[in-house]
Amino acid sequence: MNDLENLGERLTELRKNRGWTQQQMAEKLCIARSTYAYYETGGHAPSIEMLLRICRLLQVSVGQVLG
Repeated sequence: MNDLENLGERLTELRKNRGWTQQQMAEKLCIARSTYAYYETGGHAPSIEMLLRICRLLQVSVGQVLG
C-alpha cells in the first residue's frame, strides 16, 4: 500500500466518523465531489493548503491525517 492509499484510508475513516458523505465533505471544502473522492482513493494528494483545510474541518491534526 502506498502513502496516498494510506492517506485516503485515513480521510475516509475520519469523514465517516463524522457521519458525512463525500458530497457533504466536498461542499464544506467548496470543491467538487470527484476531487475529494480522488483524495480518498489515492488518485491525487491534496495540496498543503487543502490538507490544512481538511484538518480544520475534521478538527484533527495534520499528524493524525498523515499517520
